Amino acid sequence: MRSVLVACSVVSIIGLTACQSNYSRVNEKQSTPSDIKISHLNLDDKSINLRFEYRTYSKRTLEEISCDIDFKGKSASLSINQIPDINLDAFSTEILKFNSINIINHEVLLNTDTIEYSLNCNLNYDRGSEGVYEKSVLHLIPGDNLKFR
Repeated sequence: MRSVLVACSVVSIIGLTACQSNYSRVNEKQSTPSDIKISHLNLDDKSINLRFEYRTYSKRTLEEISCDIDFKGKSASLSINQIPDINLDAFSTEILKFNSINIINHEVLLNTDTIEYSLNCNLNYDRGSEGVYEKSVLHLIPGDNLKFR
């Protein structure tokens, strides 16, 4: 009888521990920051697309996004702002398009195969806000001189 009671106690403790660790994994997923990268840059028609990955379980509406982008170690820069009003579900992915962009000192981006960049974006939701910082590299699309991905 005593061994049965000890065994039941051990099983209960293990079960409670497993539930708590599962709960913390869910909390980690709920607080995962969003990710933003440049998916396309066209220097010819002056457009840029940002791939925005919302990586949270709670539903929100993206009300405003503003980004400062530095290219080639701050040799060229761009500031963009948009009020998209996009309803985001859990783990949504959106492509945000910006046209008629004005890259300051864009000449340094010409005749190159790669463009290093860093972006700093502020996102305003209907419930709260978030800042995203990212560094990455764009590569010239083969056969084109002014389009990068």
